[in-house]
Amino acid sequence: MTGFLAAEARPHPRPYWREDPSWPIAPPAASMHEEEAVEAAAGFDARLFMPLAPVLDAAPDWRPDGSGIPATALPALGGIVRDALGGQEWAVSTRAVPWETAAAIIDAAERPDGWAETGLPARTFAPIAAGAAGVLAAAAGIEELAACGAAGPLMPHPEPGDVLEQAASRGPDVWALVLQALLARMDRPEAVVRVIGSARGIAHAAPLRAAAERGIAALLDRMARRGGSAGPLADLGLREAGMELQRAVRLLECTAGHGAGPERRRHADTLRQRLAASAEERFRTGLAQSLVAPLRALAPPVGWETVAALEEAARDLRRLETGARSVGGSAPLGALLRAAAAMVAEMDAESPLAPVERARLIEILAGPEAALTLLAGAGHAWAAATRTA
Repeated sequence: MTGFLAAEARPHPRPYWREDPSWPIAPPAASMHEEEAVEAAAGFDARLFMPLAPVLDAAPDWRPDGSGIPATALPALGGIVRDALGGQEWAVSTRAVPWETAAAIIDAAERPDGWAETGLPARTFAPIAAGAAGVLAAAAGIEELAACGAAGPLMPHPEPGDVLEQAASRGPDVWALVLQALLARMDRPEAVVRVIGSARGIAHAAPLRAAAERGIAALLDRMARRGGSAGPLADLGLREAGMELQRAVRLLECTAGHGAGPERRRHADTLRQRLAASAEERFRTGLAQSLVAPLRALAPPVGWETVAALEEAARDLRRLETGARSVGGSAPLGALLRAAAAMVAEMDAESPLAPVERARLIEILAGPEAALTLLAGAGHAWAAATRTA
């Protein structure tokens, strides 16, 4: 119905509660034509169910083991919430209904008459609804944790224990879904892993341990399948691809090591391979389009915006190269960075880039020593003098 419902699950890049002017503000339902009403309902569902994105599965990939939520169920669940709100309130809202409210509505709901249209058996309604309600009930807490983590290591960070304890009260399957949503949203997932292994977490609860193993394996599998044949990073911008790769590396480091079961390790290995191949492809495309082509097209005068864009591209490429090495990539991406640095160093005196601007680019691409070496080799006397000082 919408791109959101059909897309592979991916962590949302910004806090969900922020108002976004790009979200459609629907007209009152009574004045809508049928197509407009369908479109407005789909937009409402997309906003409402954003917290479920990390645990959504396309219909062919969904398994009835509690480790994910089928995307085909969302229109029916959204209809339950809209019907409970009544009137036109949902249609004129500029933001999603509070998640706790939606969770309570879904918790109390019976299977709707139109459930068959989802293509799912009738018996699946109760566990799917319970899982969706559980994640929505935890969404505000997850978002607070994610926002604090993004603020940096010096800021005080709340612990995820409260969110996980509340999820555990809803049962192992809901707990596993909330755990996946937490791990996908946190910049520092190791904090979640510490809690689930502690006395406050699942140290003495066998059903939760089994659910955690199943849930983490499902999350790694879902991340590996993202993007289909193009790979997990293919549809992301250069900067976003590097940041997503960094998050995936941190997640793998804290979930695929000691204590991981065979299924989790298998999915982790697949994810590493997919990330390495996707990172190489995204790196090569980004190098050609965001650095080499703009460098060749430089013409005076070069403004600070152009220089800043080149430096940002260089940093993004360096981030991708580092991440690719972390997941076992074997492609010589570092050599390509050094070749790009050499290209900058060999620019002649008529280049629109000033020497200090070239030096900064080379340092980002290949490191400070390489900057001095390459500039000295290109005939810059001040660089040679600096190296021998």
